[in-house]
Amino acid sequence: MKVNNTNPLSLIGLCLACIIKNEIHNFLQSANIKLTNYLSDIFSKTGQSLLMLFINGELIDYDNVTACIHKHVKASPEEFMEAMNRKLSLEDRFLLDQSLEEYQLYQKLMNKLTSEIIAYIEKEFPWRNRLLQTIPGVSETCAATILAEIGPDVKAFQSDAHLASW
Repeated sequence: MKVNNTNPLSLIGLCLACIIKNEIHNFLQSANIKLTNYLSDIFSKTGQSLLMLFINGELIDYDNVTACIHKHVKASPEEFMEAMNRKLSLEDRFLLDQSLEEYQLYQKLMNKLTSEIIAYIEKEFPWRNRLLQTIPGVSETCAATILAEIGPDVKAFQSDAHLASW
């Protein structure tokens, strides 16, 4: 997940998204729905598609499950059908839907904020941003974080040791 961890709004969104993810995990466990046995991330495209089957009250059958599985998933439709062999009440489906929508909203907001930060840095500090990205291992998000933390002018630091200790 790309997020600028120096921005308080991103941190709040990240924390809320994590809380919601934990709520959904706990809900699925309490309902004895074992998607995590076959998916490392139930918030992947496959995971969210499978959750939508529950939310929409659709039949958990071979065709519906197969339509949800993306190409890199190793588990078979039969394994997912076994993991999802539970019924959810209308109330549970509503709560799951609300939680998933809230998670998706925070993801969208964090992505938008990250894009705005990167666009601002590219506009205001383009050559510094590109220069930082020439360092092996420094991605666009990492360069944005460095510029946000330190600023574009390192003259405030007496030496490289002062910068490193800061």
